[in-house]
Amino acid sequence: MLNIAFPCGLLPPDHELVTGTLRYIESHVSPGGIPVNTGWLTNGMWVAITLDNVAEVQLQRGNGDAAAGYLYATLNHGTPLYTWCEERGQEPGSAKCTGDRQHLWTPVAVVRALRDMLVMEQADGLHLALGTAREWLASGKPVGIAGAPTHFGPVSYQMQYNAASSRVTGEVSFADRSPPASVVLHIRLPNGLAIRSVNPESKATVEPDGSAIRWRSPRGTLKFQAAVGPAA
Repeated sequence: MLNIAFPCGLLPPDHELVTGTLRYIESHVSPGGIPVNTGWLTNGMWVAITLDNVAEVQLQRGNGDAAAGYLYATLNHGTPLYTWCEERGQEPGSAKCTGDRQHLWTPVAVVRALRDMLVMEQADGLHLALGTAREWLASGKPVGIAGAPTHFGPVSYQMQYNAASSRVTGEVSFADRSPPASVVLHIRLPNGLAIRSVNPESKATVEPDGSAIRWRSPRGTLKFQAAVGPAA
């Protein structure tokens, strides 16, 4: 399936075959937000595929909103102890299921998807907060991760949005060895808002669409202050 794009990388995420496969899978989605007809049951849902295939490829394609939506949908289909069966029916409390009663692929997919939403390698660079839900930053609470292992050494970042001052402030910390060629920090604001500028001392630049800021070969700890305004 979509593993041909991620993690295998045999086709680019925007290849027409990947786009067509996504279009087909996402044309049949349950009221709870899970693609259906992905297993053996008629109108059944193999929940792990939602993250392991669909959400991860959407991340590769830069579609953080879709990935965040699939994460919440998957969590909402777990038991109170956050376990999942391999495949289940769509209705709440469904008694229709097949395969493993505790399907370990799903919690592994949850952990990997959450990690990639916060920190994701792409080629010789890093994408940070690519799949965070917009309401996390909109809440005014800090968003970030500490000491995340990456191909370029441990990475930490934290950012916080102040609606009253229309600013996002934060810092990022990189290892001094093997810096990534570029790092993009996605600042996922509520719809209609974008980054308009960032302080020069941060050594960052604003992406053309105002959705993120970028560093080239960063090292050490860098602080930033980004001004927020209406999206262009």
